[in-house]
Amino acid sequence: MQLSDILQSKQVKNIGAFLQKDITIKNPNPEYLTTISIDPERSVFHFYSELGDESNSEIKHYIKGYTSAQFNDIFFEEFKGAIAEFIANMPANTIHKVSVVLPDNAVLTDTFKIPTLKGFGQTSKTLESTMAGLYRNYRELYVASQVLDQNKTFTTFGIVAVKASIISSIHAACLANRLTVTAVTYSSNALISGAALINPKLRNASYLMMDIKGVYTRFTFVVKGKTAGFYTVPFGREFLRKTKTSI
Repeated sequence: MQLSDILQSKQVKNIGAFLQKDITIKNPNPEYLTTISIDPERSVFHFYSELGDESNSEIKHYIKGYTSAQFNDIFFEEFKGAIAEFIANMPANTIHKVSVVLPDNAVLTDTFKIPTLKGFGQTSKTLESTMAGLYRNYRELYVASQVLDQNKTFTTFGIVAVKASIISSIHAACLANRLTVTAVTYSSNALISGAALINPKLRNASYLMMDIKGVYTRFTFVVKGKTAGFYTVPFGREFLRKTKTSI
């Protein structure tokens, strides 16, 4: 799931051609395009909303803290409550769909080099059996795979996996607030997708992205425009701003 799926284009109905006039009609019941990002570094939920029919609308940013350090029942009760509080502070009937960005530490990324086999789906079946033998809890995971490289001999897959219980609990918390989840992704993938939207030359490029935050820095490895892995170090802008003392 890409960030381009999360950031939906604004929908405006133009009937000017029919009326032979320059008239644009906007949706009489505008909705906010909303993304919820889970931030374990600060133990907060970030809610980002932009009014879909307004060309230069301000992005509203709402923050709500949470206490649970794990994705357990307590966490998802806090998540559900934070969503309810967010909706209560927004104009009525403007929030119906949301996208959710998981933290990187909630997902597993890996690469597999599998022999390229003839026959429909045989290579993918080999990948699945390989993962099932490697990960004891494979049946408890939601796994998405993508081809990073392929030739007549080998196919290299990049996979991302998350506990299926996390995905179902996210959907349940949103459904309890009458919201539909349109997409679920993770921080590094959202970062790379956003970068490609800003700079189209990155869509098929291979590179290392360094995202320097306040208290940490995220390195994301990209192969042919696809997120292949990530690594986080526990220092960022605050560390760089510290006064250096030479001995």
